[in-house]
Amino acid sequence: MAKPRVGISACLLGRNTRYDGRAKGAPELVAALAPDVEWVPLCPEADAGLGVPRPPMDLYRQAGGRIAAITPEGHDCTPQLDAWIAATLPALRHGGLDGAILKARSPSCAIGTARLHDGAPGQDGNSSPDTHGAGDGASASAVGTAPVGVSASAEVCDGLFAAALKRAMPELPLAEDEDLRSAAQREQFLARLRVHQRLRRDRRRLLVILALLLALLALMLSSPTLSRYLPPCPLHYLSHGRLTCPGCGFTRGWQALLAGDWRGAGVYHPFAFRILPLLVMVAAGHALLCRLQRRRWPLSSWLWTAFGAWIAAWLLTLLV
Repeated sequence: MAKPRVGISACLLGRNTRYDGRAKGAPELVAALAPDVEWVPLCPEADAGLGVPRPPMDLYRQAGGRIAAITPEGHDCTPQLDAWIAATLPALRHGGLDGAILKARSPSCAIGTARLHDGAPGQDGNSSPDTHGAGDGASASAVGTAPVGVSASAEVCDGLFAAALKRAMPELPLAEDEDLRSAAQREQFLARLRVHQRLRRDRRRLLVILALLLALLALMLSSPTLSRYLPPCPLHYLSHGRLTCPGCGFTRGWQALLAGDWRGAGVYHPFAFRILPLLVMVAAGHALLCRLQRRRWPLSSWLWTAFGAWIAAWLLTLLV
């Protein structure tokens, strides 16, 4: 059986990817989980081409609420990190990632523990960027109170990569290395990984089955001979013909569409041949917008929207 695929900050694996060229591994964590997971090493700062070693960086709130990763010399590394994230997130999403373990307090990997300053280095009492992070990185969020190890007066947020990962894959199990110090914490996180892997596999199987059923349905609908073997509309059948719904007339609507009679198809089945195509076009436009904005497309919301439209069409049919 395949193991859950888990993204991990490369420095936690003992790789020399930190800003100072050293490693900051988590050997106990890695050894405990290695038999049960497949590691996917990630280091946004090094992989984005910032080099090892490199100047340290920290997160600064800019005008308009933008959060940038800036070095002590004032160099803004955010564009390079953003470019890496934009190229990497689709590959992680389509490659089947089941979770991620990220370095605490990193300006790119932290999950709510990266220090956040205002302005720029040297302004308003800002010190040089913190040097306790381990890089990873694209727009931070979740500003909150300071975690253990950070001054209580400090403002904290997600690292750039962690924030982008949350937006792109909101259901993904995430944890910092410091959240998994005990055996019980690691076992709980591993259980979440397995659940996510199971759901991801089941979703793929369901899509394959659905595609096969739709192909079989299309074949039967395209043939007047085969369409006779289609099961009757449940509502129409159970009510002995007294109830109608948009499902009654689907076969005839499909055959009318194949014959080039679009208007007749809409009369036979208003939901499938009038409302649903409009919903599909709007949903496709929304999916493109989400892709441009690097946000996750809410498939479940659109499925509920389609279901609601079907119910509304049914009720209208009954009333008319």
